[in-house]
Amino acid sequence: VPYLIEILDPIPGLNLYPSIYGDAISPLTAVTQGYIRDPDPIERIRNKRMASCRMCIEHNYGALFNLFRIMNREQNHQMFYNGESVYRLGIVCFLLLNCYTCFNGSTTSTLFDDFPAPSIAEYLPVDVDFEPYHPVELAREYNYGI
Repeated sequence: VPYLIEILDPIPGLNLYPSIYGDAISPLTAVTQGYIRDPDPIERIRNKRMASCRMCIEHNYGALFNLFRIMNREQNHQMFYNGESVYRLGIVCFLLLNCYTCFNGSTTSTLFDDFPAPSIAEYLPVDVDFEPYHPVELAREYNYGI
């Protein structure tokens, strides 16, 4: 996770970096936060709110595996030999899950009243001209057994 500090930009005006909430085994760094042990009353509230967010994320993973049964086939997920396919499958399934969320909402959006799930038109704007796609060779990065 230390590489995140190299690819993230600080929040303008605050000189703070966005952070990722990890579980108890995640190391605390400038861009990762975890459960605070022996919390004071304010930190106890933070721990509770962060645990709620984490549960929402776990629910999203549950939805991913329930909606896309292909994600449950262990023989398809051998990162060592088939990393590029596993990577692409994950990207496509998360894209489709995000589209599903546009139509049906999610538990995550209920935590953030000011940020409801976007409409499908906002998420996949069809009238925007994007730069052409430039394929990236993933096999060297994701197929470890070759």
